[in-house]
Amino acid sequence: MSLNKNKNKNKNKTFNKTGSSFPANGWDPALEAVAELPNFFEIDGWRELPIDMPPGPAETVEELKELLNKQAKMQDPAERQIRLPEIQLEAQTDTPYYQRVLTPTPSGSFAATNVLIDAMSQLGAVVGCYYKKKFMRPRPSQLEPKLRPPIDVPAWASFPSGHALQNFLIAQALATVVHSDELTVQLFAIAERVAENREYAGLHYESDTIAGKQLATAMFPMVLDAYRETFQSAAREWL
Repeated sequence: MSLNKNKNKNKNKTFNKTGSSFPANGWDPALEAVAELPNFFEIDGWRELPIDMPPGPAETVEELKELLNKQAKMQDPAERQIRLPEIQLEAQTDTPYYQRVLTPTPSGSFAATNVLIDAMSQLGAVVGCYYKKKFMRPRPSQLEPKLRPPIDVPAWASFPSGHALQNFLIAQALATVVHSDELTVQLFAIAERVAENREYAGLHYESDTIAGKQLATAMFPMVLDAYRETFQSAAREWL
């Protein structure tokens, strides 16, 4: 017995000497954004959130005509010069532009705020995929061959728009922690522009965008509950 006690004692000494906890600031921000993800999926009701159903064939035909009109507008050199680089950038990153409108905090750090942005993007991607699989709406260019998207068409269903969902989640989350009416307007303008660009690219119908916004709004109370620690950490950077 005494020998075992001594062994345990020595183990405890070694453990305390080398440190008992991984440093809080040592986490990869992208992985830290995942830490509270399971909390959201423990909340009942996220699979049946109130959003409009995908339109039927007649309304889809009208939406396709509108997308062809937007494609025609993209042929204007001035419009194309502005929108095309945006569309290409937004296909490469889920969180464009937000750092441009965030002014430095007194600490000069946005670490927790950036974790919040990544967390909303990742959550939106997962929830968006669930609803896309649920509705299985074909992409516009699958129904209208005249549509010529300037970037690769994603190999998953169209409804709802994942970019709309992700970016409106980000806008709502940031608006919650920054407490600035002026900044809130800019944040939602970014989300709106990203979602609209996906229509100009021929990747989404307008109703996809609307459903993405609806989904972001409907799930946000659950988000606040599930990501409490992430929101609190980000909010402290804006005091």
